[in-house]
Amino acid sequence: MAYSYKRKISRDLILSLLCSVTAVLIFVTIINYIIISNNEKRIFSEKTNEYIEYLQESLVQPIWSYDDISIRYICTSILKNDAIVSLKITNPLGEKLYEGHKQGNAESIERTGSVTREGKLIGSIEMAVTPRSYQEMTRYLFWASILTILAALAVIVGVTHIILKSFLGKPLQYLHARIDRIAGGDYDYDPLTYKQVEIESILSKFNDMAIKIQARENSLSDLNARLREEISEREHSEQELRVSEERFRTYFEHSLLPMAITSPKKGWIEINDRLCELLGYSREELENMTWAQLTHPEDLEPDRRQFARMLAGEIEGYSLEKRFVHGSGAVVSTILSVGIVRKADGSPYYILAQLQDITERKQMERALLRTQFSVDQAQDAVYWVGPDGDLLYVNDTACRALGYSREELLAKTVFDIDPALPRDTWREHWNKTLGVDSYLIETKHQARDGHAFPVEIAIRVVREDGIAYHSCFARDI
Repeated sequence: MAYSYKRKISRDLILSLLCSVTAVLIFVTIINYIIISNNEKRIFSEKTNEYIEYLQESLVQPIWSYDDISIRYICTSILKNDAIVSLKITNPLGEKLYEGHKQGNAESIERTGSVTREGKLIGSIEMAVTPRSYQEMTRYLFWASILTILAALAVIVGVTHIILKSFLGKPLQYLHARIDRIAGGDYDYDPLTYKQVEIESILSKFNDMAIKIQARENSLSDLNARLREEISEREHSEQELRVSEERFRTYFEHSLLPMAITSPKKGWIEINDRLCELLGYSREELENMTWAQLTHPEDLEPDRRQFARMLAGEIEGYSLEKRFVHGSGAVVSTILSVGIVRKADGSPYYILAQLQDITERKQMERALLRTQFSVDQAQDAVYWVGPDGDLLYVNDTACRALGYSREELLAKTVFDIDPALPRDTWREHWNKTLGVDSYLIETKHQARDGHAFPVEIAIRVVREDGIAYHSCFARDI
């Protein structure tokens, strides 16, 4: 809260002291006034009683002897007193013996008395007295007290002002200057001391505060330096991230492989054109379909199991062969590679899926399997022979003809099944065959049980990666 009117501590102290002293003086004055007033009332009452007693004693003889002159003289002398306003003397029959009044005294107090002689009433006294004298004395004392209070307050204010200026003003000015130096960045320790414990304590606190401020400024400077470094590193990281994202975006959009980014719930986030081409749907059509709708029914469950393991954190990715249903209804064979990107807390962020079209390869594999089956089941024995005479392939007919299992026969060489073929001249024979594409020979094969049978072998030289092989078809003749 801001105050528009500012005060000084010295003035507040003077005012506080002034109020305290004034309150004490007023209290003392009131008590003194009450005491003096009561005392004046008591004196006034005693004085009035003295007047009555004097008249009672002085008027006994004149009233008894009916001496009017003496009565008048005594009463007139008493009436001259300033405190007496009126005086009336009567006999027992109510007849006036004397009556006198003064003008201009409205306020008065009535007092009465009796004049007796030997116990017999001989006269009555009626006296009116005014309290003006004691009231004037009381007022005089009151104003004297007020003037005394004002004089005392003036002296106290002057003396207090001088004392505060000497013992408080200078230290406060120094503290103010010290604050200005701290605000200006001067945190040097100030060894100055004061006799006042409070001022020295405040100065010590200022020194401690200056040390702490300097330490905090140094800490803030270090923190600012680290923040600038972190900001620079973050800007550099953000720049690298933008470049990386742009690179990934370019790779994603222009990749030769079909790719998609999905949510952990398999909702589409991004789809590239290659995926649309592979599955035969437009981007809008794919966005309205689910992976389950696109997947061949027989391949749904294996993918679901692996996907659940990946979300659970058991694996970070997986690959498997998976078939999809093309928009035309055809089956598309792929190798599906799936990876997960996680948030800082380890929870799934998004899923990256990449497909490789292996439809042609699968078709070739099926064709190769059919060919393999045909060769394995051919009526003639089929062998593949390497440059060193090793048997690289044999079909079922060859195994049956020679009485070996496939594994046993593949562990042998052409020299084991054709004893007439010399091992030492094999290399020369092999080199001669390299100049022709095919040729026909007749020889004998020796079975496992030792008997030999004549065969006609059609040999074709096949070259693969610069290496020649013999593809042999042997017929039992």
